[in-house]
Amino acid sequence: MTDQLTAARPDPGPDPGPGPEPEPESVAEPVVDRVADRPHLLLVGGRDSGFASLAELDIRITLVQERAGLTPLQTERADTLIVHDRLGPALAESTAVFLHEHGEAPFDGVLSFAEQHLLTAARIGERLGLAHNPLPAVRDSRDKLRMRALLDEHGLRSVPYRACGSLADAVRFQAGSGAPVVLKPAAGSGSRGVRLAEGPDGLAAAWEHASAGGGAVIAEEYVPGQEVSVETLTLDGRHEVLAVTEKATTGSPAFVETGHRLPAPLGPAVHEAVTSATTAVLDALGQRWGPAHTEFRIREDGTPVVIETQTRFGGDQIWQMVELVTGVRLAAATAAAMLGASGPTKSHPRAPAAAIRFFAHENTVVRAVGAVEAARALPGVVSVRITAHEGQKLGRLEGSGSRQGYVLATGADGREAAERAEAAHEAVGFVVGD
Repeated sequence: MTDQLTAARPDPGPDPGPGPEPEPESVAEPVVDRVADRPHLLLVGGRDSGFASLAELDIRITLVQERAGLTPLQTERADTLIVHDRLGPALAESTAVFLHEHGEAPFDGVLSFAEQHLLTAARIGERLGLAHNPLPAVRDSRDKLRMRALLDEHGLRSVPYRACGSLADAVRFQAGSGAPVVLKPAAGSGSRGVRLAEGPDGLAAAWEHASAGGGAVIAEEYVPGQEVSVETLTLDGRHEVLAVTEKATTGSPAFVETGHRLPAPLGPAVHEAVTSATTAVLDALGQRWGPAHTEFRIREDGTPVVIETQTRFGGDQIWQMVELVTGVRLAAATAAAMLGASGPTKSHPRAPAAAIRFFAHENTVVRAVGAVEAARALPGVVSVRITAHEGQKLGRLEGSGSRQGYVLATGADGREAAERAEAAHEAVGFVVGD
């Protein structure tokens, strides 16, 4: 049974700062079939990718969710469910404060595994004195300018960069570096707004793309080389490296991700260098609770250079790849350790390696989608997801949200997993054309 409170009022828009706390329209009868003294977790937003493993813990869950993100599993498992038509930062925080102070039981900790709610959860935890990932760690990881400054402060290997308030700033930076320059939104993610300008002629177009959202823009010297991400789990300030994942992209100019394989093919010395750099970055951030996803470029000489880090598990189903290969349930392991709760936090690994391949067509029309069921039946294939439909017009591939689905496979090693994912990708057989 689930307590539910539906708040039909729309999000008030940009966060105006602390304001009056909302009064709920109605509160359902207290739940009688759950133990009231279990650890109480406040979860802000998110998908079932984080919620599913939390659902098996012996904890009380209050979920504050946006209506469009609500799922049957969340409705069934959440002990208390608060649904808003839109979930902005101010509304989520004021809802949390009201429930903590006037609800049936105060919260013990707060988490979010959703990109857009990480800061909100940290602010709630700080305001209410709950167990949470520290606000500075979340804030500094989400702002690329803050992140670069932090790396400089701690003497960690980074790249030359500059905050740009205008195209002229980017022009001066490129002239001074003498190298190709990447422009990106300082607060962006998912490859959105990222553009490479290999010379002065490309800067204007790159600037227009990177600054389209109206926020701060950062210019960075382009670092060629293999691209990897390090997947970690931090419990009470102790970092565990779970996996290193190799990334494939469309390349210049947008670098939209087209696939990943885990584990990445790295020699022992490079693996040690990249994992040591990761834990140093997380120490500098002050990461205390939860997964992190840290991206690197590896120079030709084997030196890893930090591109960015995020205090969440890797998107693009990387979290699922980690669970398939290591058995670690990232969300459950975080909440169980944070709250001192019991329940399954690890399962038996399914395979030594995993790989994912995305459908990434652009500027064309989907004429047909091929043999999806045949692809699902191929060896090692875990899942096939298609988001496009016959007759759909596809525009420019601007970021991860522009892709049309994926295939995910496992294997005895990274090479086999990647080959299986590629075979399934080909078996689906999108037919495209103008």
